[in-house]
Amino acid sequence: MRRAWRQEDLAQKAGIHPNTLRKVESGAPGTAIGAYAAALWALGLHEQLAEVARPDRDDEGETLAAARLGERARASTTLDDNF
Repeated sequence: MRRAWRQEDLAQKAGIHPNTLRKVESGAPGTAIGAYAAALWALGLHEQLAEVARPDRDDEGETLAAARLGERARASTTLDDNF
């Protein structure tokens, strides 16, 4: 609305169907993340997507990784010849 663009214009710039853009705007579940990325790209806001999944912002992941320090990724197995 701020840019005074019609939905059809933004959808065309993003390369998505206007119905998909409506789903993006309403936050409809099941809408592909690519549609959101395309809309952000068309608006010139796509660089902010890099902030979404920055590894250094994943506090829970860092905590879990720190808890596993020193652990083997795979448990050792012993072979048993007893059939």
